[in-house]
Amino acid sequence: MNWKPKIGTFGKALDGAISLNFSESGGVNCSNQCKLKGNGCYAIHTEKMKPSIAVSGERKREAGFAECCREYQSQIEKRKAPIPWIRFSSFGSVPNRPLSEEEISAFVSLVRSFPENVPVHFPVESPQKAERFRMIAVAFDLPLVIRESLQSQNRLKREFGNGSFVFNDGATLRERVQNARDFARTIPGAKVCPAIASTANKRPVKIKCGNGKHGCTACAREDVSLVVYPRH
Repeated sequence: MNWKPKIGTFGKALDGAISLNFSESGGVNCSNQCKLKGNGCYAIHTEKMKPSIAVSGERKREAGFAECCREYQSQIEKRKAPIPWIRFSSFGSVPNRPLSEEEISAFVSLVRSFPENVPVHFPVESPQKAERFRMIAVAFDLPLVIRESLQSQNRLKREFGNGSFVFNDGATLRERVQNARDFARTIPGAKVCPAIASTANKRPVKIKCGNGKHGCTACAREDVSLVVYPRH
């Protein structure tokens, strides 16, 4: 079977946004440091409900990180429609180990193929993985913000670069959004995810990820130190 990895879509983003996935969720690519691995991860739950997503992720992992990068680059270069948002790892994660020279080369080439000024969300789940990809981004001058998904409030007390944090305080989503806003005011450069907030407040127009009308690019901005996601 002549199977090849394909770029995906991302429902929480503006039309035309794409996702680049490299593995199944909760597998070897996901760090054991992630407290949600096997403990309520929404992506694992979604893949159990839709097994085809998990199968696709497994095939991508088996194809290899470098091969996925090369295929994604080829598909992006052929794409004519505007891309308002690029999301890495809407399911699964990038490899949880140092990359080989071949993998680094393919990854760098992929990122350099992105259309100019397209915002990129690059989440990782551990400090070690964040540091590895930040070193690659700096070494090759890549326009990437590597955003670490912080695992506890204690992590907020240490240097983390750019991060994100799931906020649980509040009985309802609306309460969690308000409490998250109060929390964000205590951290310079922090911002509550407006997409979740617009859902909680039942606004007629939903905010989505991406560069454009009714879009948000906070996760891709270096000046946003922390993106706070009220649990939803």
